[in-house]
Amino acid sequence: ELYTVRRDFSAASLKKDGDFEKNIEATKKSLLELSQKHAKTYAAYDAIMMLGDAYYDHQKFEKASEYYRDAIRQSSNKTYESFARHSLGYALESMKKYDEAVSEFDRVLSLGQSSGLKALRGDALLSLGRVYEQKGDKTKAAQNYSQVMTDFPNTSLSKLAESLKAKASR
Repeated sequence: ELYTVRRDFSAASLKKDGDFEKNIEATKKSLLELSQKHAKTYAAYDAIMMLGDAYYDHQKFEKASEYYRDAIRQSSNKTYESFARHSLGYALESMKKYDEAVSEFDRVLSLGQSSGLKALRGDALLSLGRVYEQKGDKTKAAQNYSQVMTDFPNTSLSKLAESLKAKASR
């Protein structure tokens, strides 16, 4: 059931002609029905995340954030919740709601300790650094970048953090 709705939704959301909302209307309804029918399952979570991602990709960040919040409620474990909060952090950052974005990325980090999502932790730390830079707090930005360099030595994440830290320090 999810596979069919996912396929139809992907095709509808990728249409170049017309209005995005109009193109996805029918399959959006199917995804929402599926998420209600299978509440608190991976299928429900995935259906809601697909909606959030599609709205995010079309730069409709407010609507995306609503779906990401729904996905958090549909999360049946800390891993799913971490990914939904991570996506919500990006949407909030895009809306320039920096304090809320910081809160979500911090929650990803606290959830990641127990769920073992090391790669997500690295991106959340980079995201925190970026958001703190946008807020004008170069000290906290540099601290987060330094944490990436400590936690992920000799990786592409570490190299990126080093570059961003140097830029933030100027």
